[in-house]
Amino acid sequence: MSHLRTELRIRALRAQLGAQFRRHGPVIDTLRLSVMELEQQTDDRDVDYLHERLAGVLHKWRINLLIQANPWLILQRAFYSRPSQLVGPDLLGNIIVTDDGRAARIAEVVTSEAAPTDSASLLPTDAVGQLVVSAESHEPKVCVLCGHPPDTSAVALASIEPLEGLALMAAQAPSTEAEAFNGASIVRALGLEDRSRAIDVTHRRSAVQIASILQPVPLAIGRPKRNRRNGHPREWRWSIASP
Repeated sequence: MSHLRTELRIRALRAQLGAQFRRHGPVIDTLRLSVMELEQQTDDRDVDYLHERLAGVLHKWRINLLIQANPWLILQRAFYSRPSQLVGPDLLGNIIVTDDGRAARIAEVVTSEAAPTDSASLLPTDAVGQLVVSAESHEPKVCVLCGHPPDTSAVALASIEPLEGLALMAAQAPSTEAEAFNGASIVRALGLEDRSRAIDVTHRRSAVQIASILQPVPLAIGRPKRNRRNGHPREWRWSIASP
C-alpha cells in the first residue's frame, strides 16, 4: 500500500513537470522542491523505491532540462572557432538534440582539415558552428563546420548513442543496432534527410543543438583515414575509449 502512495505522488510530479514545461514555467525549482517534499513524506522502508522511480523520471527530463533551463550549456560559436582537430575530441560525449525530441550522445567523430565541397552553396558567410548534411563521399554524413573562414574545417559524426526519441530514431533507421547509429544511418536517425540548408547549432531556437555535458571523456584516436599524398585532406577518427 505504501508503494502505491509513493507511485501516485511520482505520477503527480510527472504531470506537474509536464504542465510547467509546456508553459515554460520554473521546472527546475518545481523539481527541486517536489523531490524534497517527496523524501520527507516517504517512509524509510520506501525510500529505495522512491529513488528508483525518481531516477526514471529524471532520465526522461534531463535532456529537456539541460537545454531549456541552462542556456549556457549550449556550445557557443567560440567553441567551434578552432581547428577541427581540437573541436572533434571535445565534441565526444556531448549531446546532440533535435527539435522533435530526439537526443543522442556523440560517441565517435572524424575530423577533416577541409569543409565538404558540396556544402559551399548552403552556407552563410560565417559558416562556423553550422551543421550540414554532406554526400561528398557518396554516403550522407552529418558535419559540423569549424575554424576561421576562409580556412574552414569539419567534424563529421561517425557514431551516436540514442538517449531519447528512441522509437522515432529506430523507425527512420530500422537497419541499425539499437545501441548506436553509425555512418549514413545518423542522418536518418536524427531526421536530417530533408534538411537542405545549414543549421546553426549555436542558436537556441535551431532545429538541432549540441549541449555540453561539462565533463571530460576518455579518448581513443585512430590512424589517419587518408593523407594529402592521395589529394585529399587528412582525416582523423576519434572515439570514446572503451572502459
